[in-house]
Amino acid sequence: MLRKTHITVGAAAGGLYAVATGEPLLLVAAGICGGALGGAISDVDSDSSPTHGLAVKAVSAGMVLAAAAAVLEQRYGVTISGYLKSQDRLLEILLGVILFSAICLYGINTPHRSFMHSFVACILLRCTVQLILPSAAMAFTVGFLSHLALDVITKQGIQLLWPMDKRFRLGLCKAGNSAVNGFLCYGSILVAVGCIAARILKL
Repeated sequence: MLRKTHITVGAAAGGLYAVATGEPLLLVAAGICGGALGGAISDVDSDSSPTHGLAVKAVSAGMVLAAAAAVLEQRYGVTISGYLKSQDRLLEILLGVILFSAICLYGINTPHRSFMHSFVACILLRCTVQLILPSAAMAFTVGFLSHLALDVITKQGIQLLWPMDKRFRLGLCKAGNSAVNGFLCYGSILVAVGCIAARILKL
């Protein structure tokens, strides 16, 4: 499916999960954001996807920051690693960001609809998000799974059980079908807005 469809459906799925589990409204917002990220991240393996370019920039920026931190520590005695060790939660977050970036860096260099469209990637990325922001981890997972579900119904299919080569597909439509993408986008928005409004009004 198209990028906007994956982001919209992922965001809606994450928000609906948060509403269904009775999360407070602030965490519903976190669920929407987590779901949107989960819905978009799989396409880092597509050269034509903006997500690919953003991921490359983010990983590059992370490597530059890591190198700068090492220089500051070695040359000027700035005890960054010592500070991080004393801040357990901060160290967890940093570890999660590094692992998330490493997985995406690997995914960038794999064929489209292979590793980054598999259950293996879903589990690995979910574990890293759990380290970074536990409250958004399940919403991220729901968003990621929505991406897999949407791509399974297309004619191209995906390698759900990577590293196995077999592609799973239902062949119901082409990924770029505007009618299907429009229906999924607007339909998911209406359902999510309706459920969140009902939660706010306590209907």
